[in-house]
Amino acid sequence: MTQKLGDWLQIGASIGVIAGLVLVAVEMRQNSQLVRMQLIQEETNSYIAGEMSIAGDNFAESFQKMLKEPENLSISEMRVIDADYWGHTMYRWVGAYKLYEEGLYEAEAWQSMVDFDASFMFGNPYGRAWWDSNRTNVLIPKAMVDYIDDALKDVSLDETENIYREMQDGVKKYRSIE
Repeated sequence: MTQKLGDWLQIGASIGVIAGLVLVAVEMRQNSQLVRMQLIQEETNSYIAGEMSIAGDNFAESFQKMLKEPENLSISEMRVIDADYWGHTMYRWVGAYKLYEEGLYEAEAWQSMVDFDASFMFGNPYGRAWWDSNRTNVLIPKAMVDYIDDALKDVSLDETENIYREMQDGVKKYRSIE
């Protein structure tokens, strides 16, 4: 009887050790995923910060000129707009896509960013020209390029200005309520 009890205790202890090892392996995998996620986010944030430092104080004026008279932008103004396109848009999208590739995000995470931002960012002649000249950049994954191209099929070239016109009309509406 004592021998059987000892055998059962040994089996139970072995099962406990195996369960402990499985738990350690799961925790190591989770820690590894967390470290990968942090590294991708740090890389993304570093790119964004660098680009946004270039955008500087002249961004608003450059942005307005980009919408109203894009053919008259100076190279320095173009670089300011370029910094915003890369910083606020592409690096953020690519960072989310990398997290998706690592299995840390669902596809909907990066796709919803594109769906939300693409019509605003590329709904103007300059934005579309920017996309045309940057869509083959090696930093942008092919699947993302295809998704963005598809998202832009029905976006008009006056979409960005339409968004601002709607806000101006809304302001007028609320002004009349006062």
